Amino acid sequence: MQKNILCYGDSNTWGYIPGTGERYAPEVRWPGVLAAALGEGYHISEDGLNGRTTSFDFPWADCRNGQTGLPYALLSQRPLDLLIISLGINDLNVVDAAFSARSAAGLIRRTRMLQAVPDACTRIFRDETRILIVAPAPVLSDFDQRFNQVYYAESCLLADRYREMAEENGVEYLNAGDYAVASPVDCVHYTPESHRNLGLAIARKVREMLGD
Repeated sequence: MQKNILCYGDSNTWGYIPGTGERYAPEVRWPGVLAAALGEGYHISEDGLNGRTTSFDFPWADCRNGQTGLPYALLSQRPLDLLIISLGINDLNVVDAAFSARSAAGLIRRTRMLQAVPDACTRIFRDETRILIVAPAPVLSDFDQRFNQVYYAESCLLADRYREMAEENGVEYLNAGDYAVASPVDCVHYTPESHRNLGLAIARKVREMLGD
């Protein structure tokens, strides 16, 4: 049976090209790299949205609240074998790294709640609830001078805060910053090489989680 994986994230999941705002080709984006690495036994669904947060509304950008959007994504893509959540960097527009991690924990709780109460007799996950949290790579230090000093400092704390949160909530964790770096063009979005490195790392983690 083919295994279904949902990638739920922000602009780096969507494939935002630094400097242009256009989108990388499917095979360049990390979910596409993941799909190619895993092969025919897997189906990868991409749900990336520019500016998406874990659970915060922006008055200047509608529909970016990850907490609000998550049930739609889960219900539309079920049954799943794994949910990959890659969010957090956009939270730093309004909160610090610790608050972002606590907010991301709310996505885990909501996913488990939806699994526990099936809609139309179909659970979100075929078997047990499997979630992989991918902490975002920090913005580059140039972001400090160009835009916001606090944002840069807090982005460097996200990996540790998200690792602690994942451990507390019993889900798997991967630090994107171990494999991906932001482009110097905008200090936030990943280069093609980083997409590839991250996609391959996530593929290894997925095989470990799903017993392949």
